[in-house]
Amino acid sequence: MAPKASFWRDAQFDTLRLGLIKVSLPTSVPYRESLAMLAARAAKLPP
Repeated sequence: MAPKASFWRDAQFDTLRLGLIKVSLPTSVPYRESLAMLAARAAKLPP
């Protein structure tokens, strides 16, 4: 566990995970709506 005064104690790493999901879905993918829904569900999962 990080010390109480450390920035990393309150840091959230889900931003990186969400960014990777967004980058990995090109706009020309078939079933785009389904993949967007899947990405949204994955983003709501706890770390």
